Amino acid sequence: RRAGGLAVQIDPPHRLVVDLVQFPLAAPRQVVPSQLVPALQARLGVVEDARGSAHAVRDKSFLMAGKTGTAQIPTPYGHYDFNQTNASFIGWGPVDDPRFMVYVWLEKPSASIWGSETAAPTFSRVVQRLVVLLDIPPDPVRFQAATGP
Repeated sequence: RRAGGLAVQIDPPHRLVVDLVQFPLAAPRQVVPSQLVPALQARLGVVEDARGSAHAVRDKSFLMAGKTGTAQIPTPYGHYDFNQTNASFIGWGPVDDPRFMVYVWLEKPSASIWGSETAAPTFSRVVQRLVVLLDIPPDPVRFQAATGP
């Protein structure tokens, strides 16, 4: 079995290049008890919750879940540099029937030190192209097809 994935590269000046690639698919296995999945998805609602740190990247077409990350970088002197970080965002969707998971990691981003202001918007840009490449209809279309007219 094989699955699709994305190779994403950001070329100066801020041009996002997305290519669909194929890779071997491991046998699926459950890593979280099924009764915990709804609670986990609710806790990772930084995209959908207005109080979440990545709410600004919400796409009105898809319900998604995700989590931002901001990590200070240790210095050679045994402390952390408060002005330089690694920023990340991991998200997936659609929440009701996950078809993709995207992880963005930015080393020492220059626009902002926060994952919510750098990695999360990059996630949003990747997902906008990903749903087209994977031919994932927006939630309202999928829900209407599932329930009928």
